[in-house]
Amino acid sequence: MKKRFKLSFPEAMRKIAEREGAYFDNELGAWFIDDDVPNSLIAFTEKELRRRDYASEVTPQCTICGCRMELTQNRKTKEPFWRCATYRCPGTKPYDALTIKTSSQMGGNVQRSEPESFENKHRAEILIRRAVELFRSEAPAIKWLKMEKIALNGQTPLEAIKTEKGCEIVERLLDERFE
Repeated sequence: MKKRFKLSFPEAMRKIAEREGAYFDNELGAWFIDDDVPNSLIAFTEKELRRRDYASEVTPQCTICGCRMELTQNRKTKEPFWRCATYRCPGTKPYDALTIKTSSQMGGNVQRSEPESFENKHRAEILIRRAVELFRSEAPAIKWLKMEKIALNGQTPLEAIKTEKGCEIVERLLDERFE
């Protein structure tokens, strides 16, 4: 199976890209190259959305490489700090850099009610479709929607999107997950 890489380059690089084997896909309206990317085009490859695992919802993301961070202690001062979980990545953050916002901190409690009780009754459906689109498949999106979240006070996103406030919080969680 061929691995396909999406390219984004200025028009001045078009001839070089074509010479290296890049092609334009009319259906998707984007440039692609298959298999090995030549060194001259590496800088123009678009990175895939980095998917975070469940731990990333309660740990910060490294500003250098985008991976999750681990809580460790300074050897001398014994003060906690976040360090990147990736081997050899120098990314660090102070411990207080992480603030987990729960639904009560975001401005209200998520109470159960029917989606029809708020103005836009299709918002819940739109959020579910958006989750499937972001996860690029229905199975992982449904798995994420059925997992309890700390930010929702232990509720699942499917339970929370029955209220307007819950929709806002789930929307923020999706944005943070695929930033």
